[in-house]
Amino acid sequence: MKNLLLGILLIYSSIYAQEKSVWSVAELVSPDGKVLKTFKTNSSTSFVDSLLIVSCDDPKVLGLISRPTQALFDETNYRVYKKNNTTATYKDSIGIINRHSYFNVAYNNKIVVFIDDSLSFIMIHPSPQIGLVLHNGIKK
Repeated sequence: MKNLLLGILLIYSSIYAQEKSVWSVAELVSPDGKVLKTFKTNSSTSFVDSLLIVSCDDPKVLGLISRPTQALFDETNYRVYKKNNTTATYKDSIGIINRHSYFNVAYNNKIVVFIDDSLSFIMIHPSPQIGLVLHNGIKK
């Protein structure tokens, strides 16, 4: 069933416009911004309509944004989240930061996603205590 859903999403995303970013670095960060662990891995994020698809070669990175039951039993290399209507915009020293709220329908977990206006990084918060920053190793 999950493969069918992914197939439908891939066909839909190839027909309609999507916003896809490929990342080479994933950093686990604390609430105060301190880097706890760095992963050199291939990952990508795709925004298709109201969906966010996060894929990664390293299952540990996907496990960081998943519920424990999903991290243990879901062996796919992607996670699909649906956007809530919650969106906010903040002005920061690096530019405009957009905050979006997403949820996983199958596992009922929520994430908060922060994206800058130039899409040079994406920060995923599965909880307020931890964050996962995906970027390409270039920091402003």
